[in-house]
Amino acid sequence: MTLTSNAASVCTGGTVTLTASGSSGTYTWYQDGVLQSETGATIIRTNLLATTTFLVSAPTTSCGTSSQELVVPVNSLTLTPTTATVCSGGSATFTAAYTGSNATFNWYNAANTLVYTSIGTTSSYTDTNVAGNTSYRVDAVTADCGTTLSQTASVTIGALTAAISPSAPTVCAGSAVTLTASSNNPNVTYQWQSQGANGNYSNIAGATSSTYSVFTASNNTNPENYQVVVSSTNCSAVSVPVTVTKVAAAINSLSTSPSSATVCAGSPVTLTAASNISNARFVWYTTAGQSLSTSATYSPSPTTTTTYQVDIISGCGTQTLSSTITVNPKPTIMVTPGSAFVQPGGSAVLTASGATAYSWSPATGLNTTSGASVTATPSATTTYTVTGTNANGCVNTSTVTVTVASVILPVELVEFKAVWHGQSPKLTWATAFEKENAMFLIERSYDGITFEVIGQQQGAGNSQNRTSYRYTDGALPVSASGTVYYRLRQVDVTGSFSYSDVKTVQVPTKRRNFAASVYPNPYEKALTVEVETLGTNDIICTVYDVVGKRLITRKVAAKGTITQEIDFPEAASLHTGMYYLRVQQGGQSQVIRLNRK
Repeated sequence: MTLTSNAASVCTGGTVTLTASGSSGTYTWYQDGVLQSETGATIIRTNLLATTTFLVSAPTTSCGTSSQELVVPVNSLTLTPTTATVCSGGSATFTAAYTGSNATFNWYNAANTLVYTSIGTTSSYTDTNVAGNTSYRVDAVTADCGTTLSQTASVTIGALTAAISPSAPTVCAGSAVTLTASSNNPNVTYQWQSQGANGNYSNIAGATSSTYSVFTASNNTNPENYQVVVSSTNCSAVSVPVTVTKVAAAINSLSTSPSSATVCAGSPVTLTAASNISNARFVWYTTAGQSLSTSATYSPSPTTTTTYQVDIISGCGTQTLSSTITVNPKPTIMVTPGSAFVQPGGSAVLTASGATAYSWSPATGLNTTSGASVTATPSATTTYTVTGTNANGCVNTSTVTVTVASVILPVELVEFKAVWHGQSPKLTWATAFEKENAMFLIERSYDGITFEVIGQQQGAGNSQNRTSYRYTDGALPVSASGTVYYRLRQVDVTGSFSYSDVKTVQVPTKRRNFAASVYPNPYEKALTVEVETLGTNDIICTVYDVVGKRLITRKVAAKGTITQEIDFPEAASLHTGMYYLRVQQGGQSQVIRLNRK
């Protein structure tokens, strides 16, 4: 698939047309990471004010889902520096750059007097004798856009400053550290100096850039001292000397916050690695080898107890430290019934389970806001939230809606059962009598909160006798597991309705499970993915490198609930090494480690 633009760049407020090709399906567009509404091969964007990134993805016949990214630059003007400090009578140099094809640069002083003009894509202006605090403006009259762009800068008269970072470096004997100088005047020159045996500082030949790399001797741990002299017209400054401390071994540590290293599932924890070596590097990963971060601090939100490891790398070698974060599960809060229907003025007893302490909200219509059971007598349909806390102090919530009928429905439901029968749930119910009963809608839920209509049974209309009904949920997805919830919505001929109590069915664990594997592994060129599919959702195969960067994504249509083999020719493009393949279908996924010979 390809993505092209009608313009390499646009002017501020300009228009761009982007065209994708290579797919006969639906295109998905993103602008600066935001999903767009268009689904065709072409989009047009007007009034672009800043450089913008576009991404389009679509299914292809040979490569699954493919995506392309294109950056559309908006021509702009930059000025560096925007502030500077110089000595009285010193010089200040400013450089303007235009990202378009060409411009005329007009420079003005604080009195708005034109002082310099040049043509091109960059222009520099130097004030050789700055006598006091002042400012400058550059106007770029663009040749390609026909507009004028402006930027300003200011200069302050003051003493030069000089500083070195890091200010107290510690390195391993025999390794290097880079010192970086800075000044409040970006136009200064630099001269690095080292301290001799006599205590005096002398220039280091050739060390005239803003950085200097110190290569320490491997046969001693004697400290070394350095300073930098920064100079500008009419003045100079000397930094505070820094001492490069050399050590024979690193002192590394790993700390956690909270210090107990125990959190509730999904709660954040902060892991901090530290070293006395200034230029130490950090690589975080799990015991399974998944690369996580290269910062000194890593903040995961684990859902299960996990051991995190960090390699602290310096000239003294590599040390691996680890920390196990113990994760206490959140309580699973259940409310019985999962929903309730009451007549006007009626009540429903709501009972929560799964925790040790409970609080309910809102208080409207409740006899109490604490405890496992409350009586709800709302005057209007109300959704209640119960917050449960377990013995470990972990919190979770659940909701239940109490629906207040607008009218009293004359249907008496005397029986409602739900059981697992054969390969599917079977529902049976009966009424003692019915008056103007149009139908029963059968509703299913996987969490006891959100229900969907899955079937319908015609009502008896008007009956003074017992009427029995039954319904088999043969459409329950193969991927369903755990508890499934059912309820009946009885609807009369006027459209008024009421709900039954909620019944539950436990799905047997022996049902088919989602699974994926690859062969051969390790592989040389050809690779095949074998998937135990669940239903007809697309199968998405994604390859990541060891640091988590996505390399290949392929979407394949599932052929039903079968064992499906998928050729993966894209794997031949990978270099020798280890990768991770994530195979996903719907809410199920599996990660497999790949090895390319």
